[in-house]
Amino acid sequence: MKVRWTEHAKERAKERSGHPLRRLARRIVQAVRKGHFYEPSAKVRKVLGEVWVVVDGPRGKATAVVQELDNELLVITVRESETCQQGEIALRGPTGYFPFKELLQGVLL
Repeated sequence: MKVRWTEHAKERAKERSGHPLRRLARRIVQAVRKGHFYEPSAKVRKVLGEVWVVVDGPRGKATAVVQELDNELLVITVRESETCQQGEIALRGPTGYFPFKELLQGVLL
């Protein structure tokens, strides 16, 4: 699968994610092949075949807005994840911070 980038997406990927475009392209292709993406609701979706892929990087949480074409993917933009919240929690790993564990630790000891 080939990944094409709009100029806007290239700029935003550097700002938001921080990973090189080649790494992001590999990550996007793997996510689409494995089905690790989510689709926006009908109200938010602008184009048919639009999917959102998590592309977190060293600069922060980011989500790529990707349009699936015949045998290629077109990355339209890369957004901060706060603007793409639908289904986000299902695709992100645990944060490692569990406040209830700290609260229960005193009770369990």
